[in-house]
Amino acid sequence: MTYYSIPNVIVFSNTKVVPITKGSDEIVGHLTRPKQTPFERHASFRFERFDQTVARTIGILENGWKRLWITEYGIQTAKQQVYLKEKAGHHLLYFCIEGRLGSDTIQISENWSGQLDVTFNQTKIAYIELSHNKQHIIFHFHQLINENHPFFAFILCAPYFYRIYKKEHDFMEEWVEEITSS
Repeated sequence: MTYYSIPNVIVFSNTKVVPITKGSDEIVGHLTRPKQTPFERHASFRFERFDQTVARTIGILENGWKRLWITEYGIQTAKQQVYLKEKAGHHLLYFCIEGRLGSDTIQISENWSGQLDVTFNQTKIAYIELSHNKQHIIFHFHQLINENHPFFAFILCAPYFYRIYKKEHDFMEEWVEEITSS
């Protein structure tokens, strides 16, 4: 089993550089906020490999009111843009994102333990250990992953998207509760 970790950063400022560590000490890249982005400013990230051979911009697409019903995500590479979205219907109950790139598919979903499961081409390849008490977010991979694949960068950003989802979901839940109790 291979694992990666990133510091458990609560506030991701424009100047923050978050290192991505493989195992206990091999830095493979970092996450930052992009200077320019086609995505929502507060919900976009830039992944760069340590050797600077790969750079990806990842974020939530700006789609106005439609975002209340379903959130769409994107991965921008030098050659293409890949789109992912919440699984319709499921997003009302739990965090679940799906996407496709050529013949490759990915699903990242919240499980009953409060972790995120990563399924790649119908096989669970990893889980993401989320904890507000710990200093790091841990990505446990059961299989080797190509660190140059666009989905690798998206997996690294999933905990931040999950936090955004939870914050918005909790707000909507409170809002509905307030309306129905009046």
